Amino acid sequence: MSIIGIGEAANPLLTILPIVLIGLSGYTVGTIISKVRGVSPRFSRDLIYGNIAVNFLFISGFIVFGVLTSVANQYFTVFTYVLVGLSILGIYFLLKLITTIVRSGRTYGEPANIKFHRIKSIFFGSDNQAAIFILFGIALFVTLLVYQATIIYYHPIFSEYDSLYLFLPISESIILGNGLNHDFYLGSDVNMRYPPFTQAVNAWLIHSFEYSSVRMFPIYYLFLATLVVYSFARNIIIKSTTIKDSSFLSLIACSAFLITPAVLIVSSRFSLQQDLGFIFILTASFYFLSEIVRSQKPSGTTLLMLSAAFALMALA
Repeated sequence: MSIIGIGEAANPLLTILPIVLIGLSGYTVGTIISKVRGVSPRFSRDLIYGNIAVNFLFISGFIVFGVLTSVANQYFTVFTYVLVGLSILGIYFLLKLITTIVRSGRTYGEPANIKFHRIKSIFFGSDNQAAIFILFGIALFVTLLVYQATIIYYHPIFSEYDSLYLFLPISESIILGNGLNHDFYLGSDVNMRYPPFTQAVNAWLIHSFEYSSVRMFPIYYLFLATLVVYSFARNIIIKSTTIKDSSFLSLIACSAFLITPAVLIVSSRFSLQQDLGFIFILTASFYFLSEIVRSQKPSGTTLLMLSAAFALMALA
């Protein structure tokens, strides 16, 4: 019990830091992918593409350094430092994006009061009532995400059968044995029967950020999955309705998706710790497939991302 740190007090900074690092790093990678492709950066697309790529690179490196060569702890350390560097670059890209948006919205010589009324009319003007519904959808999405984060944070993951007797012990054994080769709890290689994705992620979290970070990290997968649901819904709906209506309906779709994990957590003793990563990868696969189907000439990058998502599903 004490080895996996059940009695450890949660450190708020270490709890949220891995989510911030890997999320920003994914955005950095996605932005770089867009620049290499020669397409204009888009926040949601870059965030989805980049985070799939980061997860794929992480598990690929773990297989090489944590399974074949058994130097997982050193790999976790290097991976964390790489995330720090990529996150700093991601902050720069975000600030640059925000600056571009602000500058593009400016009108030369426009007084401040006119600018305020113009911005206000965008959301609340009589000629744009659909924007009010979009704001409602955004508010619902944010509220449910905060609710979901609260539920996961205070849910006693250490009292669950799945996490206590399977995933967390295997994750801890990776750290103790410096690789996915020996299960020090069961005295055998039975852990090799399980796909390595979840326990590799948990082992990295425990190694670099302590046990408390494991409790909150599902929010990373939950947020990205809802973002993918939004993009996937837009690909389906936008053909049969206006852009504004498709945005509103897509926000409702991803908000409804957010409700499901919260209901399952409240009604049972399982936090979906090992399932949310798989759900994210599964929804991403559907999204990439919709991107391919709706394009006359699918891009090679989308095909590569679909292949990476399929590979991650097999490992998750």
